[in-house]
Amino acid sequence: MFTNIDEDEDSEKVTFRDNSKGRVRGSSKVASTEDLHLSKVFVVETLNFNLLPIAQLCDMGFKCTFDEDGAMIENAKKGLVFHGVSHK
Repeated sequence: MFTNIDEDEDSEKVTFRDNSKGRVRGSSKVASTEDLHLSKVFVVETLNFNLLPIAQLCDMGFKCTFDEDGAMIENAKKGLVFHGVSHK
């Protein structure tokens, strides 16, 4: 879903829950529909899944709800955008 990746030679690292670290290779814009995209999404080495920037979604007017069953991301104007299931 990345439109292109802006490589970062002086990359920073992100710390995961188990205190291991992953190098940020760069950033990109992610487009899920023609009128919905997230900018400055980090591309992190060693991740086998995608991370959504929750703060950016909230700033864009989305409502993000998390519970033991997973996550729901809603847009007041368009309704349900995403419903993810927890991987317990």
